[in-house]
Order: sequence, then structure tokens, then C-alpha cells
Amino acid sequence: MRRVAILLLVLVSGCAKAAEAPFDAAEAAIADDKFVKAKELFRLAAEKESDPDRRDKAAIRLANLEWRAFHDVAAARTALTLVRPDGEAIADALLERARLEAEYLRDLPAARKAADEAIAKAATRVQKTRAITVRAAIDVDAAMRERFEGRAVDEAPLARAIEALKGVIDRDGPTLPVSRFLLDAALMTNDLPTAMQAWHWYYGDAPNVDKQNLAKALAGARFFDEAAIVGGDKDIAAYARFTRRIREIADEHYRTVAIGNRNDKAFTKALDTERRALWTALGLQGAYNADKLLAELERRYAAVFNLGKTGDILDLHYGHRVVDEKREVSQYGKHGTLRFIALDGIVSNGISIWRSDNGGGDGGWASDGVIYQVRPMYADGPVRLWLRTADPELRAKRSKEIAEETKRDVERAAAQPIRYFPGLAMRLDRQYGDAVLAELKAKGLTGDALRDAFLARAWSDVFESSIWAHEGRHAIDQKEGITSSPELEFRAKLSEVALGPAPRKALIGGILGGDIGSDTPHGKANKRIAEGLVEWMKTHAGEIAELDTKAPLLPQLDKLTDEQLRNAFRSMDPLAR
Repeated sequence: MRRVAILLLVLVSGCAKAAEAPFDAAEAAIADDKFVKAKELFRLAAEKESDPDRRDKAAIRLANLEWRAFHDVAAARTALTLVRPDGEAIADALLERARLEAEYLRDLPAARKAADEAIAKAATRVQKTRAITVRAAIDVDAAMRERFEGRAVDEAPLARAIEALKGVIDRDGPTLPVSRFLLDAALMTNDLPTAMQAWHWYYGDAPNVDKQNLAKALAGARFFDEAAIVGGDKDIAAYARFTRRIREIADEHYRTVAIGNRNDKAFTKALDTERRALWTALGLQGAYNADKLLAELERRYAAVFNLGKTGDILDLHYGHRVVDEKREVSQYGKHGTLRFIALDGIVSNGISIWRSDNGGGDGGWASDGVIYQVRPMYADGPVRLWLRTADPELRAKRSKEIAEETKRDVERAAAQPIRYFPGLAMRLDRQYGDAVLAELKAKGLTGDALRDAFLARAWSDVFESSIWAHEGRHAIDQKEGITSSPELEFRAKLSEVALGPAPRKALIGGILGGDIGSDTPHGKANKRIAEGLVEWMKTHAGEIAELDTKAPLLPQLDKLTDEQLRNAFRSMDPLAR
């Protein structure tokens, strides 16, 4: 159940400068791992926000923090009572209740009841899809736990989950979480054809394998839990159990960091305890040695185990290689041969994925000439972009959100001219999606061919920007001796926009986000870039169509052409001068 990505008041003062809205301040506090502050701000927003929809959203965000970060079930339930029973957000509130019951309390009847009510109350297509997925996930994850503990499972709920998940895929396309849930349910009901179809949807390909070799093939595809439940050998079972324990330990560490109870020694000790236990379970010879164990896991399971600091926070990036290739990279006369590794079977993707509640996280990193991509962070983005661009219902909903957030951006800019502006990000996203759609339609594409070409283009644009341009720049700069994390991120983001194929897509991917100005390498780099963009817009104001020089400039960034965006980013880059 924890795998489901549930995507989830202007204070008037007497001074000339408006105060920042509590909801926006709460989001900024989360980006800076100040969850205690965020909780109080969401509570204030839930009580005082003038827009009832924003009050509801704040109440749900508050409830999420209460149970997921602070483990205060009573407070979470109280927060959810603030959501209007006749408002559109009631379905989202019921889904939050379902997650609380399933993930934290493990009260399956209560979780199923809340999810069923969410399905009945869902007012939009997105809500219906989420509710159906969460309801199916409750049964699938419960069955997985039973299988891990050696008990038989009731196949009837799994059969219903299979049909529900197939319906979601037929309507919206095969996202990774839905495909994985379908794979798990099919394996536990011995439905091999459905399992292989789900496998194909997850990776875009699947082997031709029989039941006798299924466990080995699943492990080879980094489906370790799945390999264990279909009868993998004792080593695979031990390794799958190890990955589950490491995930739990890492998530608990991130939670303690967020609420101010950080204990790095306890985290590293817990990791080491599990590594020692795995050494014994695998029957490795000699005295335990952490480096030798990790080398053995890399050899056997293509494991990448990277324990280090993101900013000043000790976190873990742990996944498994599914792609390994080399490519030449050249930027501004600097060259290098880079090795690209795509990771799936993700056990931990650092604190950022926990912080966002699976809403976003680290896309990759570069180390010693190797680029690592966290594949799940990219795979589903094109599907979501296609739906909000081409689906009439979702497009209309998005248009309403764009209008609302654009109005709020004016208030946000009055309080703080350099910050994250949701309306701006949404407009850039719409501009990019519309441009790609128009270009492909001009080529005569329609129907499934249009959708498939759109998905391929969106994936390629992100890959070229965030991996080859961004991570490639890291490798070049590290070779030049640059070691400061904020400086490395600043330069890599400059390349991401200036050298990538789609400046607008690169901007909304990792620059114009909620962490602008946060006390992290990304937050510091993003603020520096935003300030540089404002200076460039001031200097080139006469060249920017319809620019209002009397209004804050950053919220008007979408008025720049793609080439102007590239020029602005090049102007900040020491290699481009």
C-alpha cells in the first residue's frame, strides 16, 4: 500500500508587503524538512483560508503529516473532519483515511470501507482512478504480506483487484504502480498471461518464460518480492526480506529527520545489523565485511547501494541496474565518455521521495563518470502529461487550476518575488504539452499513433535534459575539480535548459519547484537561477513580448520564447562565456 503514489488564506497585514499564505509557507517548510512548522501552517490554512477548496486541501495535507510523520492517528482523523462532506475533496479525504488505516494501523476492513466510499464519492476521473487503484492496492499488499509470512491467501479479492486494475489501464494507460500491482495480483492467482502482460507494461518488454523458470526471471528483472512469493530459492527469499527491512529502516530515518529527531548513528547501526544478518543468511564465508557484502550483492543482483549525504542529510539511494551503457557527452568544448545506468527495483531513493510522499524525488546522480537514473521517477510522467493535455475532462480541470493558481501567484509575488509560483509552472507545462501535440498532429498523426508518439517525445525530452545534459554536466564539472554541491547543481541546471531539447519541460522538471530557496543544494541552486533570470529579464525587457515591467518578473517567465530561455541560462554559465 505504501507504494501507491497518492498525488495529492491570504493573510492581510497593515504593511505594504503582503504576508505569505500559510498553505504556501507550509509547502516551503516541507521542502526544507521543517515538518513541525509545516503542520502548524497547514492547520492555520485549513481554518483560515478563504478558498474552501484550499481549506480542504490543507486539511488533507495536515492529516497526512499527522499520521505519516508524527504517528498521531487521532489528530489525523480530526484534521480529516475539517474537509467539507459535500465538497469535491471528500473523495481525497477518504483515500487519506484509507491509507492511514491500511499503511499505519493495518486495519484492513476500515481501509477497504474508506476506499469504497472514496470510489462512490469520486467526482472526477483522476479521483476515480486513484480510488480504484488504492482499493486494489489494499488487497494486493495485504495478500503479499500473507505470502511473505507463509500463509495462504484468499484469491477472490485479488481477482476483483485484477479486473479493477485492468480497467484503470484500459482507460488511462499502464503506469508503473498500477502495472506492478497487477503483476503481483496475477502471480498470486497463478494467472501467468496477465502477469506477463503486466510485466510488459512495466518495462515495455517481457521475456518468454514458463513457470519453472519464473522465479529466476523475476529476480533478473529486479522483481525480488515477486520472485520470493512464486518460490524463489532461499537466497532470493533472504535478499527480498533484506530489501523490505532496509526500506522500512530508511523510511523511519527520513521520518525522524523530518520531525527533528534525527539520529544518524541509529540509522547506520540498523543498516549494518541487517547487512550482517544477510551475510549469514546467504552463507557467505569468513568474517562479515560490509564492502565484500555489497560487492557480492552487486555481482548477484546488480545492486547499487549508495549511502551518503544529500546536502547535510544522511540518506540512502539503493536500487538495481536494469540498463548499463556508455555514451559520449560534449558541452561547450568539454568532452567525456559517460556510463549510463538506469535503476529500478528501488529500495530507497533518498529523503526527497519520502518528503514528498512519493510525489517526486531524486531523478539520478553522477559519480566517477557514471550517470545513474532512477527509472521510476521518469517512466510515468509522459502518461500523466498526455492525459492533462489531450483528455477533455482533465484538460478542463487543469485549466481551472491554472486560472486559480495564476491569480494566487500575484499575491505570492507581492509577499516574495523569488519563490515557487505554481501558476507559472502549470502554464509552462501546458505550453510544452500543447506544442508537442500540435507538432505531432501537423505530421498527420491521430489516435493511438498520436498518443504513442507523444509519450515517446515527452520521455525523450526529459531523458536528454535531466540525464545527458544535467548529469553529464556533473561529470564534466567534477572532472574540472568542482566539489561544492550547490555549485554543481547550479551549473547542471543551466545545461539542462540551455542544452536540452525542451527548455520549458526542463524548467518545470527540477528548477521552478517548491524547493526554491530551501537549505539544500537544489534549493540554493534554484534560487540563484531564479534571481539570474529576473536580472536577464530586466536587461532584455524590450525584447520580451507583452512583458509588464511594473509587475514582478519571475511569474512572467512563460512570456519568454524557448530561445530566450536558452540565452538567459547561457548568460549565467561560466562555460558558455
